Amino acid sequence: MKRVLVTGATGFLGAVLTRRLAMDDGLHVVATGRREDRGMRLAAAFENIDFQRVDLGEDGRIEGFCKGMSHVFHCGALSSPWGSRSLFEAANVVGTRNVIEGCRRHGVGRLLYVSSPCVYQRGGNGGALSEDAKQDGRPLNHYVATKRAAERLIRSSGLDVISIRPRALFGPGDETLFPRVLRATRRGRFPLIGRHDPLMDCTFVENVVDALLLASKAPTSYSGSFYNITNGNPMLRSELFTRLFAEVGIPYNPRVIPLALAKAIARGAELCSHGFTAGRVEPVLTRYTVDVMSREQILDISAAREELGYVPRVTISEGLAKFGKWWRTKEAGE
Repeated sequence: MKRVLVTGATGFLGAVLTRRLAMDDGLHVVATGRREDRGMRLAAAFENIDFQRVDLGEDGRIEGFCKGMSHVFHCGALSSPWGSRSLFEAANVVGTRNVIEGCRRHGVGRLLYVSSPCVYQRGGNGGALSEDAKQDGRPLNHYVATKRAAERLIRSSGLDVISIRPRALFGPGDETLFPRVLRATRRGRFPLIGRHDPLMDCTFVENVVDALLLASKAPTSYSGSFYNITNGNPMLRSELFTRLFAEVGIPYNPRVIPLALAKAIARGAELCSHGFTAGRVEPVLTRYTVDVMSREQILDISAAREELGYVPRVTISEGLAKFGKWWRTKEAGE
């Protein structure tokens, strides 16, 4: 039986990918992650899943788990707008280095790496960003800095590796993107940053899994490639949020905060966090969040379409409906 390894299997994307892989009776999936309760539930649901609790940045055992694997799907990462440099460095840089060493030592057939379009950290200036867009500008946070560093490790690894940069993942099980948006409105009216109504790209999680599975089977001639992944249907921020709030059954009452004021609030909040809590408490608003929520960043996915055969299978509307149903059920159970 073919064996594959998934890092970050207890995270949002990793869990969805692990379940999809386990549906193939010809695969044995070794799933690693930090959250033992989630990992054990995955293992209980499928006979061909073996869960191992591993912290990528602190536990060098991940190298040993690469032994005998035909493919390694490296989804594990610390993704947050705030946190200490050491934690991001451990999860995103040291963790990636450990995975690379494991693949190299044990002759893994192919490494699939999940990066992020945050490495671009700039808008498209009216056009879609392709994979060779410059990664310029001082990183706004440690997440951006360490994902760039991890990509440099991937590029120099010498492995058969294909990487994807999925934009704004959402779907049932999401704990980061849309939940943050919805939690913000519970404090009153929804704070909308800036008067500009930018186009926003997002990606339903199952479509990202499709891209990873396609990349796992791509010809070796595409080794070393990076691919942007989105739903290929950018929407105005106002339209996206209106649909989102309608699907979850929450009134959408936006209150515009001028961009200059939002930036000032974010700078002040970050200074207060550093000054009073040594950065341990996430500010109510960060410069990274202001940047992401106020500017346009559309990604060109033509390379993924043409080379991987990627087609976004679940539309934005269908994905929002699935997320809304899951969210309402989750909220009713709490």
